[in-house]
Amino acid sequence: MFFLWTLTVWIRLVPTSKLIRNSNSQSCLQHSDTTSTSCVPLSQTTCPVNRFTDVPKSIEWNIIPTNPSVALNSTNSTDVFIGSSDNKICLATSSNGVQVCPCDQSISQKWKISNNTLMSNANVGKCLAIMGNQFVLNTCQTGVDSMSWEPYHVAPSMYNYKFF
Repeated sequence: MFFLWTLTVWIRLVPTSKLIRNSNSQSCLQHSDTTSTSCVPLSQTTCPVNRFTDVPKSIEWNIIPTNPSVALNSTNSTDVFIGSSDNKICLATSSNGVQVCPCDQSISQKWKISNNTLMSNANVGKCLAIMGNQFVLNTCQTGVDSMSWEPYHVAPSMYNYKFF
């Protein structure tokens, strides 16, 4: 019984990677570099499925509410910034569609999570969509596979932790 309780506590305390996955393609949003001082393209990669896979930092994201007193919720509208795991670069809209840029908390980097879509605050009525290998802003529609995004969590490798 004690072992089960200890294991449950350990699992809850182990930090998890926060990924953003397209519900249809099962691909995850990926950034290339957090040291860039200019905007870089957003890309995608296959999401890890094994709970104990080593997850590269390039697919880890922080979903940060613009108002810290508001709880994150995937069905109610919540304004957020979507930053790299070190919060140096953020998901941003641009004239070229969607990119990853140094975080500056501008309106181009504000998103609204609503019904598993990521709505741009800078481009009202437009949502993040994937078309082939490109990320674009399209007119928001719920239930459209290319616009359906969900947070996805993977526990880190158990080999990074020592068991006492």
